[in-house]
Amino acid sequence: MKAKPIVIKKGHASVRIYATKNRGKPLYCLAYQFAGRRIRKNFRLLEESRKEGNEIVVKLAAGQLQAAAMGNREAEIYAAACEASRRAGKDLLPAVTEYAEAVAILKGQGSVIESARYFVQHHRKLEAKLVPDVVEAFKKSKEKLSERYRGDIKQRLGVFAGTFKGYVANITATEIEEWLDRRGGSPRSRNNNRACVQTLFGFAKRRGWLPRDKATEADLVERVKDEGGEIEIFTPVEMGKLLAVTPPDLLPFMLLCGFAGLRHAEACRIQWEDIRFAEGFIEVTAKNAKTAQRRLVPITENLGAWLARYHRARGAVVPCEKEAWTRVRHIGPEAGVTWKHNGLRHSFASYRLASVQDAAKVALEMGNSPAMIFHSYRQLVTPAQAQAWFAIRPEKIKNMVEFKKEAAC
Repeated sequence: MKAKPIVIKKGHASVRIYATKNRGKPLYCLAYQFAGRRIRKNFRLLEESRKEGNEIVVKLAAGQLQAAAMGNREAEIYAAACEASRRAGKDLLPAVTEYAEAVAILKGQGSVIESARYFVQHHRKLEAKLVPDVVEAFKKSKEKLSERYRGDIKQRLGVFAGTFKGYVANITATEIEEWLDRRGGSPRSRNNNRACVQTLFGFAKRRGWLPRDKATEADLVERVKDEGGEIEIFTPVEMGKLLAVTPPDLLPFMLLCGFAGLRHAEACRIQWEDIRFAEGFIEVTAKNAKTAQRRLVPITENLGAWLARYHRARGAVVPCEKEAWTRVRHIGPEAGVTWKHNGLRHSFASYRLASVQDAAKVALEMGNSPAMIFHSYRQLVTPAQAQAWFAIRPEKIKNMVEFKKEAAC
C-alpha cells in the first residue's frame, strides 16, 4: 500500500513530501506548485526534506518566491499587495477573489470602498430594547412638555407597552394594526393611537434601537379615513339658558370655553394672573396649552363684562378642575338644553369665524391649524347669529324673555 504524503501548510500555501526508494535506498521527494509548474526536489534524508519544505512553504505564503520571478517593479507591487492582504487578515488569493466578486456585483455603480462605508453606516448592530423600556425612555424625553400631552402618551403607550413586552425591533406592522383594531373606538381615536405609536417608533429609530435607513413598522400602518362627526354648537338662546342656571363657581369655566374657545383642560389651568384685562387678552402659557405652544386669546367685550364680575388678583379661575369636568355636563338638563360634546369650543369657533371671516386668525387664537378651522366651522352660522352670540352679556341673562327676543332677530 502506497504511503500517504507528508503535507506542510501555511495559510493557503502547501508542499508535499513523498517517500520513495531508489535502488533499494530511501528517497524523499519534495513537491509544490510554483508559477504554474510543478517543482520537485529529492532528498536522501527525511529531516532535510522537512527543513526545505518548511522554508519553501513560508516563502510561498509570503509571496517571496513569486516576487523573485518578477521584475523589480512587479516584485514591489506584488509584495505590497501581499502586505495589504496580510493586514486585512487574508492571504492574497482569497483577498483578490473577493474584491473581483464585489466589483462584479456593483457593475460599475460606485467603488468597493464606497459600498463598504455605506454598509457600515447603515448596518450597525442594533441595541436590543424592550418595548416597556422604550416607552419609559420616550416619556422621560417629554418631561418638559405639557401635562395634558404627557398624560395622553402615558395612557396610550401604557396600554401598548402592556400588550407588547418583547423587543421593539420584532414588532410587525400587522401586529400593530391588530392591536389598533382590538382597541376599537372612532376613526379619529384609532388614528390618534396610530400617531402615538408612530412617534414612539420614530424615537426608537433616532436612538438606534431600530434601523435608521428604512421606514419603521409603525410607518407602514395606514391611516383610516376619518369623516369626523357632525359639529354640534349651542345657539345663543341655548347658551343664555345654560349661563342662567350655571353655579357662580362654574361660570368662569363656561365663559372661557364658550367666549374664548379654550379647551376644557386649558380653562381649568388658567390663573387670574393670565387674564390681562388692561392689554385685552388671555395668555395661554406653553405649560397650560395642549400643543405646548404659548398663545394669546383676545377678550371679547361680552367676555370682559362677565369676567369683571368675578375678577380676583390671583389664583385659579376654576377652583376645582376635576369637579368642573363632571359638573358642567349636568347643567344642560337643568337648563332644558341638550348637552353637546365639546359644544362650547365648537360654538366659539363657529361664531368667531363668522364674525371675523379670517380662518388663520381664529386658528391662532384657538391653537389649531387654519385648514381645520376652515374645514370644520365654515358656513355653520351667519354673521348675524355670531353677533347675537357675542352680545350675550350678564345683564341680559337676568331677563331671559328679552334676551330670547333679541337673539331670535
